Amino acid sequence: MVMPRTLLSWRGLAVVLLFVVLGGACAHSPQEELAKARAQFADLEQSGAAHYVPEDIQAIRSLLQHAELRIRTNQFMLAEQEIQKSLLLIYQASQTFRERKANAEKESSQLIARFSDDLRYCLEHLKAMPRLTYVDQNRFDIVRFRLKGLRKRLKLFREYYGARQYLAILKEAPEVQQQFAFVKQLIEQSLQQKTTVTRAEYRQPVQRESRTEDTNGGSLLAER
Repeated sequence: MVMPRTLLSWRGLAVVLLFVVLGGACAHSPQEELAKARAQFADLEQSGAAHYVPEDIQAIRSLLQHAELRIRTNQFMLAEQEIQKSLLLIYQASQTFRERKANAEKESSQLIARFSDDLRYCLEHLKAMPRLTYVDQNRFDIVRFRLKGLRKRLKLFREYYGARQYLAILKEAPEVQQQFAFVKQLIEQSLQQKTTVTRAEYRQPVQRESRTEDTNGGSLLAER
């Protein structure tokens, strides 16, 4: 049976179009998708996400490496699956990164404000610390030395905050908090000791006795 010429022409055109579509998809899809995923991954890394979502960054890098290996071995379907997984993970990691960074920024700001109040409190009470005895002077010098170092640390924290290095502040904050607690303890001990001594002197007046010296240099009780 001879088919009409018009029908053969349409079928031939359909076959050609099918080969063009399939050929274009096979030639561009995996490589282009991989390039797109790599570009998004590079943007994520450059934004500093590796400090906030390191596990996700490592997983994405592994997926992209596997996808590239699949393409080299002509396993395009497996490569496409891993590329799509990487794109999804890049999106999820971006969301998590923004949330964690925002929380770190807020917490860093609160820590700087708290440490500023602590430093102000300690400097104000440093002036009231007694310095009469060797122990008092030694305690005063320790507090002054520690506050000098804490002032530098607080200045460094402000520089970290300006550079958006919030994790550096959170990492060093516990040590600074311990330093302030130690200094406050010394100040409170010093001021409490000063108050106790002052009250004791007030409640126990010194009793004095009138004495007269004899001609031999001795002392005698005064006659009433």
